[in-house]
Amino acid sequence: AICTVELKPKSDATINAVHMHLVHAHTKVTGKRKSPSVDLERNIVKTIEFPSAARDVSPGNSLTLDGLFTVPTGGAPSSSKNREKVEWLVELEVDVARWPDLKETYPLIVLPD
Repeated sequence: AICTVELKPKSDATINAVHMHLVHAHTKVTGKRKSPSVDLERNIVKTIEFPSAARDVSPGNSLTLDGLFTVPTGGAPSSSKNREKVEWLVELEVDVARWPDLKETYPLIVLPD
């Protein structure tokens, strides 16, 4: 999957760092409906760092970054059945000076072979 991020600040911003993570998440709900237990297993499969993203960006300008992720061979396809879910996610983290960090998550749909 090619992931493209375009940052368009509304005011002057200093971007310190940008990271994209490919995440495999497996959620399983066990127990009875009135007292369920949720097991979440989250693994960062790959991280892409963008050292060239560290710069000042002013309003009217943008910063575009592309990342390429490949699901590992044998990676489970996305699914949601009964009380179990397999997800693939792209998590974006942007470190902006003097502002709270931007963190967003985007789902990927991985089909069976």
